[in-house]
Amino acid sequence: MTYHLPDTVLRRIIAILCRESARFTPSRKVLREIDQRIISVLGAIGAHVSGTEYSVAFREAADSLPAPRDRAEEFSRIASAENPLDPSVCSARSLVLLEVKAREIWAYRLASSPLNRPYHLIRAAWDELPEWQQVSVRQIAQSLEVAFRCQIDQGAPPKGTQNALLVELADLFLSATSQQVDRLELPHAPNSRFIQFVHEIARPFFAETEVSLKALSHRWLRWKKHNRSRPVRLRAATKQVRKRPIKRPVMSLKTL
Repeated sequence: MTYHLPDTVLRRIIAILCRESARFTPSRKVLREIDQRIISVLGAIGAHVSGTEYSVAFREAADSLPAPRDRAEEFSRIASAENPLDPSVCSARSLVLLEVKAREIWAYRLASSPLNRPYHLIRAAWDELPEWQQVSVRQIAQSLEVAFRCQIDQGAPPKGTQNALLVELADLFLSATSQQVDRLELPHAPNSRFIQFVHEIARPFFAETEVSLKALSHRWLRWKKHNRSRPVRLRAATKQVRKRPIKRPVMSLKTL
């Protein structure tokens, strides 16, 4: 029977699971389920797994979206162009975004405008727009340029996919070894079987520096610290009322 995972990877993770729990039985049905779950997780986070619908869909969606830097440069050209609505300057995706933002800003003013005035940017001629709309379109393009420049990643890329991989593999590790504990209880030591389990699965699909035992250990520890619930101290809702001493009348000999 053929599996999607390489044979060496499958043998190593079977050995790790057998050492972790004596209740783990590497039957064909169990191995097929583990293989399918691992491949589905890798494909869902965008790993280069051939022949899976998750990987194909992820790559098509990711490749079809332009980078924030490219969007920012395009809106910079739109703001400074002689005709910002020219198809050679403004793409269809950017034109739709300009239309949405313009309709939000122009809603009150367009309610009282004549019907023969153009108020749609899509299929509109730039020369037919009034001057205030032309100025507004350039301002909207400048604001969108700033918004997309703020989305440009600075420094190292985000590691959200690796966190998702760790969480999904933690659930798989617990279910395969029949452990009834929370995933936060899994150890983060580099020589722990869980970290070795993740390392053997991710090593063929990611850079060695990103999925080394030490890197995975640090990442799992940070994720556990971030998601571990902390006890919340509740303050009393009622104010403490100070009890005043009761003044008792002083008995004197004259009152007797």
